[in-house]
Amino acid sequence: MKTKLLKAGVKRIVHVLAPMLQANLQDGKQRSIIGVRPFENPETLEVYRHAEILGPCSLMHTPEQPLPGTNGRGICYMVTTAAIRVWVDPDDSKCVMPCTKQRKRVLPTNKKAMAKSYKFAKATAA
Repeated sequence: MKTKLLKAGVKRIVHVLAPMLQANLQDGKQRSIIGVRPFENPETLEVYRHAEILGPCSLMHTPEQPLPGTNGRGICYMVTTAAIRVWVDPDDSKCVMPCTKQRKRVLPTNKKAMAKSYKFAKATAA
């Protein structure tokens, strides 16, 4: 796996992409699920396999103000200005996209699919 260092001094948001996590649970694939967004432009998203924050960060919970482009699910995330070491999976293409494209690609389109993924996740956790 290839590593990359995101330089310190830029305020960034780090979070787990729930739609990709659900898709991984549904089909057993291992897609990258760590999202990194610039704080000043949260509509831009980079997706990585792993991330290591090399300094202080804050864990935020903002249910009244979810992250843009997360369909209301982006309510718990980390904010940091520290450097971040990220691991890029060679199987994943360079994934820098507006949130709208990311949503179209991985979100379940109906309530049945969402209920099925929830039941699967609940059964495997038990």
